[in-house]
Formats: sequence, C-alpha cells, structure tokens
Amino acid sequence: MAKKSVTFSFDDGVKQDAPLVELFNKYGIKCTFNLSTGLANEKCRWVYKGVDVIHMNKEDMLGLYVGHEVAVHTLTHPYLEKLDEDKIYEQVYGDKCNLEDWYQQEVVGMAYPYGTYDDRVLKILKRCGIKYARTIQNTPDFTPQEDLLQLKASCCFTNPNLDAIIDRFIESESDEKQVLYIWGHSYQLGVDMSWETFEDVCKKLTSVKGLIFETNKDALLKN
Repeated sequence: MAKKSVTFSFDDGVKQDAPLVELFNKYGIKCTFNLSTGLANEKCRWVYKGVDVIHMNKEDMLGLYVGHEVAVHTLTHPYLEKLDEDKIYEQVYGDKCNLEDWYQQEVVGMAYPYGTYDDRVLKILKRCGIKYARTIQNTPDFTPQEDLLQLKASCCFTNPNLDAIIDRFIESESDEKQVLYIWGHSYQLGVDMSWETFEDVCKKLTSVKGLIFETNKDALLKN
C-alpha cells in the first residue's frame, strides 16, 4: 500500500489559531498556516456570524507556528485578479519575503485570497518561487495532482460530508500515494463546527494506523 498522507491548511493568522495549534500539537497533527503579514495587527478585525475575528500581532505570531508550515496568503488579502501585475507581484513576493524573514524557513506554498486568480497570477507565482497554491475547489480524488498551482483540496472541514470523505480516504486502496487535504479558517470553529466535534475528527484520524500527518509542503512536494 502506498503512503497515505493527511494535511491541513488554515488561513489568515487570527487569534483562534492559538487554540487550534494547541489542539493539533496534542494529536501530533501537522498543519500549514497561510498568513497575510500586512494584516498582522489587532486593529485588523471583523465579525463572523457574531464572533469577533482579530488578526494577531507579529509578536504573537512568531512563536506560535513552530513545528508547522507557514505559507503565503498575500500581504493584505486582495482579489489578485483585480490588480495590475506589479501589484500582484508585490502582494505575493512581499508576503513571502516577510514570512521567510520572520520564521527563517523557505516559503514555497500559498492559498489564494477568496480562492480567485487568473493566468497572470499563475505566471507571477512561478516568478516568486511558489510551488503550490490552494484554491477553494474540491476534488474527490486523493491521488497527487499535476497542476499544483491550481490545487484542489479534498474539502473544507465544515463540509457536511466530512465524515464520509474521511471514511472513503481511510478505506481507499491504491498503488499511488494518497492525500487527504482539509482546509478552513480557525474562526469557523465554535461557529460552523464545535471545537469538540473538530477534536473528534482529529481523534478519528490519528486512531487509524498507517496514516502520516504532514504539512502541505511535505505532503504535496515529497514522495
């Protein structure tokens, strides 16, 4: 049986990331956090279904993601396809450089703000050294994808069919590597899914023998 990898991806760099990292660390689960460094300020906030969503300051972010991967989410989370090419480059490469400086690690991944992009964006990502970029589209196929700059995930963790998708992954048999890719936003926890239910997801996955928990980078770019 080929390797079966589980990888998680959470966006934005908000205060709810702190208890999420604690939960992932408790179960030995790796995650990739897509961060907008230009919004690393508690003044950047909004309300999601009655819950305050507050970006973390740089100081609070620096030690939080140890043992996990950080990846680009652009400087200020714009619709990239609405910008000219110079601005697209600035948003992507500026965020990448900040992250590499802050965390002293190579940054090769990205999640598209709002999940939107065009051909110009794809071209510029290659110039910036981005090797994979996650969309908000889903795929039922767990086998490795060829076009990693238009990467589809398995599902968002709020997908009502999450349990069935996980069961199908666990039961799948293939001679090729299999990847279960779950994404979301930590501020959705306690709103769209309870923390207790999400912890049950973590328990379920980590109770299965043979699954490997990896960051996006390791799951997607390594055999």
